[in-house]
Amino acid sequence: MTPRHSARQRCLLVIAALFVFLSGHVASLPAQEPNGLKPRSSTYRDIDYSMTPEEQRTVFTLGAVTSLWFLAIGCCVGSFLNVVVYRLPLGLPVGLPRSRCPKCQNAIEPRDNVPIIGWLRLRGRCRSCQLPISARYPLIEAAIGGLFLALLHRELLSGGANLPVRDPNTYNGVVWILWYTKWDLVGIYLFHLLLLVVLWGAALIEHDGFPWPTGMVGFAAGVGLIMLACWPHLYLVSAWGTQASHWTSLVSGGIGAVTSGLIAGALTKCFWKGPAPEPLSTDTSPAALPPADPRNQLTLSASLAGLFLGWQTGGALAVIAFLCLSLPGGIGHRMRRHAVACFAGLTTVMIFVWRPAYAAWTSAGSFLSVQP
Repeated sequence: MTPRHSARQRCLLVIAALFVFLSGHVASLPAQEPNGLKPRSSTYRDIDYSMTPEEQRTVFTLGAVTSLWFLAIGCCVGSFLNVVVYRLPLGLPVGLPRSRCPKCQNAIEPRDNVPIIGWLRLRGRCRSCQLPISARYPLIEAAIGGLFLALLHRELLSGGANLPVRDPNTYNGVVWILWYTKWDLVGIYLFHLLLLVVLWGAALIEHDGFPWPTGMVGFAAGVGLIMLACWPHLYLVSAWGTQASHWTSLVSGGIGAVTSGLIAGALTKCFWKGPAPEPLSTDTSPAALPPADPRNQLTLSASLAGLFLGWQTGGALAVIAFLCLSLPGGIGHRMRRHAVACFAGLTTVMIFVWRPAYAAWTSAGSFLSVQP
């Protein structure tokens, strides 16, 4: 462990040690109910009659430590996203050099680079020159950490209760999903996190007045296609309703990206007139990208959502986002200046309510199909 990353790694290792220690106590829990009994409901808390009070406390503590672990990982991802959002639009390398104060040019010390905690310890100022550090950095770290934590409980530990088509796991919770690891759910969780983190990162870049950097779009699309090629079960709603396989998921992802992008592009081309809004950024350096056009931003967002979620969901999100951005008056104008943020918010909500939304959509389609 190098001194550069010692502070952040030490925090993660402490949480990991607690997780491993508690996992040892959970190893003795039964994988199935005694005497062939079925659980009385869908959560492990409702089958506590099979565990002693000590085991119940261990499971509860393990769940709390697991939540803390995922929150810490999310905050670290948010810290890295801060670097990406600042450097990519300016054409700077993401990995090196180390982060520095823009005034005194001193490198940020490892102990000050711990997400949220480092900013609080410094009281929002550079250790060397006392230059104020924007509260945006810890807020982004906390927001991404909260996203990791919320999706952990809504999608992963719930056994996929928010996912359409796929039946939720009968046994769920931290023991049944993570200790007796359900790798298919873990993969879906990471797949959706990738989409959301990229969308929110692009929303922050848009807030600074720049369009999506080409590398960021290509990275997200490339990783998404590779994941679909390797693990076809990540694609829940196929383009034509067949069972997922390696090639059908890959083709469905391509169809979803193209179709959703075409829907968003057609809507913006036909119904949005006038020039793009003025950039929010005051950066006039040669490395800075041109101001963002919300029409292109919405098209890219919808295309990426279609690749990850399917043309049905991506197209629906494109239509809903277009309607929101077309609102008259000041509300619509402000939303158009933050088109990607609007789309990212809609996508986040959609993933959390995907199952009931999909059920309502299919029910409405079945009702209309039987009408004379």
